[in-house]
Amino acid sequence: MKLGERLRFLRKKNHLTLKALSQLADLSVPYLSDMERSVVNPSVETLQKVAKTYNMTVKDLFNGVEELGESAYTAYPEGFRSFLNEFESDYEIDDDWKELLMKINFRGKQPTSQTEWLELYLYLKRILSPKEEKVNDPKKHIIKLVQNTVKKYSSTEVPSFGEICAGLGLDVRETSLPLGIDGMHKGKTIFINSEIENEERKRFTQFHEVTHYLIEKEGDLISELHDATWNQDDGYERPLEQLCNIGAAEFLMPSKAFSKLYEERGFNVKLIPFAARYFKCSTIATTIQLAQVAPNSCITAVCESIPTDTIPSQTHFSNAKHHSTKQKLHVAYSASSPATKYLLVKYTAIPDDHLIHEASLQTQPVEGESYVPFRSGKKMPCYCEALADGDRIYTLFHLTPPPNPDQMTLI
Repeated sequence: MKLGERLRFLRKKNHLTLKALSQLADLSVPYLSDMERSVVNPSVETLQKVAKTYNMTVKDLFNGVEELGESAYTAYPEGFRSFLNEFESDYEIDDDWKELLMKINFRGKQPTSQTEWLELYLYLKRILSPKEEKVNDPKKHIIKLVQNTVKKYSSTEVPSFGEICAGLGLDVRETSLPLGIDGMHKGKTIFINSEIENEERKRFTQFHEVTHYLIEKEGDLISELHDATWNQDDGYERPLEQLCNIGAAEFLMPSKAFSKLYEERGFNVKLIPFAARYFKCSTIATTIQLAQVAPNSCITAVCESIPTDTIPSQTHFSNAKHHSTKQKLHVAYSASSPATKYLLVKYTAIPDDHLIHEASLQTQPVEGESYVPFRSGKKMPCYCEALADGDRIYTLFHLTPPPNPDQMTLI
């Protein structure tokens, strides 16, 4: 048995959630989660806090636990020394943090550069505070959390980023961030990549990071996501990022205002580009929000033609022996309505016989009986709408019948 498995066993035996244990042991929920998933090797001081909670000694915690292996390194690698020289004083990195960072493999390997060490440090510093109530529906919970924030701090229905940050007491810094990272945050400081040129993408990133802060400040979502994903390699990060996307879309396009649009214009695929222009947001954001306000069970998607040799090869469903430069239609982004458990994975290929291909040859929406093309090869029958707009095709998969325009009311 590994130490993480032992710690999880003791917590479950004592009928404690991660949130409850964090309060009793005075340790953060994410850190306890990482301990149970064996992502980190806790310090003796940390183990003393956990042991005290269970009226045990540290020695008792290790009953049945296999040998931990090597302790912290005695010498710091060059990249880590460079990271400390640059950031140790600003981030107040103490000896416990140094020991912790040196024991972690991040994304399958130990960081080697100053930038990678900073990325790891800021990743681990996303600390979540516990919340009293159990979160039964994470999507609805996030939307309500954003709505309450806007009601408290914004003077308008669609809030400004500056007004929300001022109300929450957040500091915003535009700076150079590692490749592929648009934003991150440390405590009450939000970092936005200064190289983002697209204003819509920048606004979405800003409110995405605000949502991260709200989750950490307010709730025990992390505790429940941890229990649902604790034996998965990537943990809860992916569902957490999806929830922050939903929060960003709610900030930019409030549900009530978005619902008025489909009450006036009908619930259909044409709302994706129309709402993007109306709210001055990206079509990715409107694709997310269209799904969240949907009056039926549905999946929304943005499809694009992508060179097949640029698609990540680490997929369990690919039988290709080599890459080609052929362009093929794939899912670029997908979202699902609150009650829908299905989702189209990014880079899912659109079969040549699908109705979506027909839409690429038309200037008007194409609709009819079709199917959801899951990456596994499964085809779920549904009514489908597709609309070509430049290089993108917006798609709406109705898993239950779409609403009658004459019967729609505000949600």
